[in-house]
Amino acid sequence: MKKSIGVVSLLLALTLAAYAQDEYVVVNDFEYEIGSFTNWASDSGFTFPEEPRHSGEAAAFINVIHEGGWTPSIYTFDTPFDARNADEFRMWVYSDQPFRLRADLEVEIVMGFRNYTPDDVGAWKEFVFWISEEQSKIWEDALEAADQLRFWINPSAETHDGVDYPNGFTGLLYMDDMSIHMREPVEREYKTIIGFNDEADANLVSLANGTYFEIMTTDNPEPTEGDGFLLFDYTSGWNENFTINLKDYPEILEYDRIHLDLLIEQTGDWASCSLLLRASWTDADGNGRGTGWATLGEYIVNHARGEEWEELSGQYGPVDSEGFTLNWLQDELSGVFDDPDGTISLTIITQGGESYDLALAYLDNIRLSRPVGTGVGEWALY
Repeated sequence: MKKSIGVVSLLLALTLAAYAQDEYVVVNDFEYEIGSFTNWASDSGFTFPEEPRHSGEAAAFINVIHEGGWTPSIYTFDTPFDARNADEFRMWVYSDQPFRLRADLEVEIVMGFRNYTPDDVGAWKEFVFWISEEQSKIWEDALEAADQLRFWINPSAETHDGVDYPNGFTGLLYMDDMSIHMREPVEREYKTIIGFNDEADANLVSLANGTYFEIMTTDNPEPTEGDGFLLFDYTSGWNENFTINLKDYPEILEYDRIHLDLLIEQTGDWASCSLLLRASWTDADGNGRGTGWATLGEYIVNHARGEEWEELSGQYGPVDSEGFTLNWLQDELSGVFDDPDGTISLTIITQGGESYDLALAYLDNIRLSRPVGTGVGEWALY
């Protein structure tokens, strides 16, 4: 394993220190403002004294009648708040039954699912959602006066960590004490690993459910790095479009975030892109290791829809936040470059409205980043 594990431990400590911060802003404590819910929230309001509340004199109750499927409830705050520099959204929940809840801030910021397990039933639990810097940049204008959350509850029957969650939810759900955690800016340094400036870069790409790709050298659109980019057909279904082999880039272990630029030659209602990291290797004891299907980020893209290049990213290194659920990834990447048969790849998943199916799209400048001052790049690692 050489120095890989030691490097992981040092990078973890240094990066956690870089992310240390403690400023919170309450956006609704449900003492004076209730807001409003739509769709499966058939009724809502302030709790009565005998009902559950996390703190203060009241919480919000939501009478949920949801038969299943991907139908959201939009929650609108009475008072908007500035979430441009938020890196966490926090809320307390309570119920008498298990459930899975996905929250999207200002509808477009996908924050992912959190689970309320059988062990949590009958008690308050804090859901913490992490928000990446790149998500905040994409939707900066909307976040300046954020006033909505989009909730999805048990949209399908699924099993997570051994717990079976049903399709749908009927019953009372309580919420209280919503807050955001303010990001302390951290300067980052970048390293480009794939610029798509040479035909040889095409050998790194393999189609999954996508239909076409090629390396293009042109100034229309102008590449974000070098003189080329990857042209591909966008697909509107929830498809693994193509996969990029990262095995030739062991410096991945010296950084904590991967970035790329995306542009879709189509305007329309909506489009999204997800970044998945997959790694597989065998350790010195013969144990199979790896990441499985690890979603680094899901983005509902904004200006990339026919307007300008948009930066997407996936955080795989450690973050000092309960809302970041991938801190386990670093250990599962630590030996992939020491195993000759190890594999590591980035998969691009595309989705969108019908108008985006087979629209021309461009991808450029796959690069890594880390907080400045970690010093990891100065070490002889391999």
